[in-house]
Amino acid sequence: MMNECKPTRGLIAIIEDDDELRDYFGEVVERMPGLELAWTSPDIASARAMLGLRVDLVLLDIGLPDGSGLDMIGDLKATGAKVLVVTSLGDQETVVTAIRCGADGYLLKDSSQETIWEGISVTLDGGAPISASAAVFVLQQIRKPAETTKSSGDEMDELSEREIDLLKVFALGYSYKEAARALGISPLTVGSHVKSIYRKLAVHTRTEAVFSAVKSGKISL
Repeated sequence: MMNECKPTRGLIAIIEDDDELRDYFGEVVERMPGLELAWTSPDIASARAMLGLRVDLVLLDIGLPDGSGLDMIGDLKATGAKVLVVTSLGDQETVVTAIRCGADGYLLKDSSQETIWEGISVTLDGGAPISASAAVFVLQQIRKPAETTKSSGDEMDELSEREIDLLKVFALGYSYKEAARALGISPLTVGSHVKSIYRKLAVHTRTEAVFSAVKSGKISL
């Protein structure tokens, strides 16, 4: 029951492009005892502008109009916030990538209000709520033999020195333009390197590419 949920007090932010869902999640948060809605955002660009404001937990969608919410996880975690993904995407690759990128929990949008409620509470208290269908993929990844996991050293060995340099600056949180200035190349060239990195590592986001590079030992945080 709703009145039995007693989460740790916290400031909550919502990144969701669907207006109705964003309002709905906001209402859910405001009805929870001890929580306060800090801000909401419909896209990555406006969310980045809010990163200077302290929040304790972010409800994050993945399919956003100006990019993948996966690329926001690292930035949000760097502010000290916990990240609870709430998305309609429940495929194995997206679930596993989100967890690898640092998501504290993963719920599907068709979850009941009570489930979302509990997910917020559990995440604030240090837990890791995951929808049952998504948890299956996480368990499969954990059980997978080490020799069969993606990208040990072979894919990394294909990267050029410039591509590794680019991953290093991305790991520092640089944007495309900032990376271009730091490396003395054009943003267009950065884009070309990014496409090459994605192809070689079989990834789809900068966050996943950086994660793979850190895991392989090619770069360090």
